[in-house]
Amino acid sequence: MNICYSALAHVLLGQLKTAVIMIGAGIIFGSKYSKMQLVGAIGAVMAIIFYSKVTIEEKKIEKSRDEDTATLPLVQNKMQDTPN
Repeated sequence: MNICYSALAHVLLGQLKTAVIMIGAGIIFGSKYSKMQLVGAIGAVMAIIFYSKVTIEEKKIEKSRDEDTATLPLVQNKMQDTPN
């Protein structure tokens, strides 16, 4: 499966990976982080969630537009157009 992702998606994935590693290290190894580091990690995760939600909504809107334009126009019956 060959899927292309934007550069921003790659950056956000890297940030998510870093935040998960920080949180995991804190839980497993008892690593200590400053308040700023924790705020940064939480901020990164929140930004990723927000970006994902916005991207999914945009794709839904784009898909519905594509479906609307893909439908054929209504064709009137020739029998109805002819006078009696």
